[in-house]
Amino acid sequence: MKKYINTSIIYAVLAMVFGVFYREFTKFSGFTGVTTLSYIHTHYFVLGMIMFLVLLLLEKNFQISNSKNLDKKILS
Repeated sequence: MKKYINTSIIYAVLAMVFGVFYREFTKFSGFTGVTTLSYIHTHYFVLGMIMFLVLLLLEKNFQISNSKNLDKKILS
């Protein structure tokens, strides 16, 4: 469970760094159009941090990492 928490914190920090980079880079270069840099910020928050927080809740409630059936389903 600690691994899920640490990973979600890393993704949250990376998302904030990418958000600041996007804002400052476009401001510095004077770019006013649409860029894909804004999507990096959102994707790291949603797909990174929130996904691992959901996995943390699933692990806490259902102990999915201790399931023997999980390994058989993944490998087959």
